[in-house]
Amino acid sequence: MVHLLAVDGNSMAHRAWHAIRESEDATGAFVLGGMMTLMSSVWHHGPFDAVFVAFDDEVNARKEWHPTYKADRHTDDDLRTRLRALPDHFAAAGIATAVEPGIEADDLLAAVTVEATRRGWRTDVLSGDRDLLPLVDDHVRLLRPRATMGDLLAYDPGLVRSEYGVEPSAYRHLAALRGDPSDGLPGVDGIGAKTAARLLADHGTLDELYANLCYLSPRDERALRAGRALARANLEVMTPIEVAVDLDAVGPLDVERARAVLDGLDQERAGRRLAHHLTLASLDQVPPPDGRAPVPDDDVPWPEHEPPRSHDHDDRPANDEPASADGDELDLGVVGEAGHDAVDADRAVPDRGEQPALFPA
Repeated sequence: MVHLLAVDGNSMAHRAWHAIRESEDATGAFVLGGMMTLMSSVWHHGPFDAVFVAFDDEVNARKEWHPTYKADRHTDDDLRTRLRALPDHFAAAGIATAVEPGIEADDLLAAVTVEATRRGWRTDVLSGDRDLLPLVDDHVRLLRPRATMGDLLAYDPGLVRSEYGVEPSAYRHLAALRGDPSDGLPGVDGIGAKTAARLLADHGTLDELYANLCYLSPRDERALRAGRALARANLEVMTPIEVAVDLDAVGPLDVERARAVLDGLDQERAGRRLAHHLTLASLDQVPPPDGRAPVPDDDVPWPEHEPPRSHDHDDRPANDEPASADGDELDLGVVGEAGHDAVDADRAVPDRGEQPALFPA
């Protein structure tokens, strides 16, 4: 069975940019190197047989029919320049990418997961964006890094239910009621996340919920009646735009080709990390807990070690997460004064055995 890694290019590019920020590099190559390192650091969740990277188009169709959508988000001009260069860099490295006029990466990733499932593939989506949780099912996981890549959760349906109180397919409906301030979408007044989860756990969708208003408490009924138009508008904005994708163009990661491109862009360290992580994954290992250990120049993997122990959850409240300009969390653990060499995606990452066995052998 093919195992696909589908990457939210904008989410990972923002993370790499905020972690490294080599402003003198006008080509955006250091962002490519950072993204390759971040992608390879999750390879132990595979290994992956195919890789696909989706990017937002600079023109956002949703903003044309919902003016407040992401109205407060602003992308740094330097980062915008680097984002334009990334699809060509990935294509040169032999990695399938997609950018469609007016379409966001989320729309492309939704289409890819549907097509991959139709073909009998399993898919891991790499993104810091909770908006992709509705894609999760028995064939699809969301690999969602939080403050650092080591602080990553692999969302299967059970984890979505335990964390948000609803089925993955209902998460979009929950978000429509709760709102999403980072996207400029207010919620229904009087309906918070807990109330929304409780109502949707009983009724499943907005349509079913509004069809049964007479059975709700007077308070909830009043709030939902007053917020009906807002909730439906939010759901419309959050629903993926249908777009065609061609998975025939998606193939395996050619490490040597990718390294040649990285080396040509003065990103040799990222190339070494890429080969190193993929080698560890092939040996069913994960990087050692001491993230300061150097990547060997001869690409020989580190000796076998006791895998680090980590936890799926921490004690921080859900809204206590640092956010970048696009709403995704910053990789605070990899920022340093040494520029590119300060990038440290070899931090302790969860052992694959600590995540639910979504795809049994």
